[in-house]
Amino acid sequence: MGRYEKDVAEAMAAAADIDPRLVYASRKTGLLVAEENLDKLSEEALEEWNTALDEYDERMKGEPS
Repeated sequence: MGRYEKDVAEAMAAAADIDPRLVYASRKTGLLVAEENLDKLSEEALEEWNTALDEYDERMKGEPS
């Protein structure tokens, strides 16, 4: 995700009070994971979601807040 996309995602997340990690993972995977749909997602989909969350965390290391 480029700097512009990151800034836009963070601004949208802040405006909607949504964790930027979730915005990133949703854009990356096309999924929206919540307690209400956890039981409906495949193991592969959840793995993809969790990988995207980990990727976001890795990318944000050392980034200014």
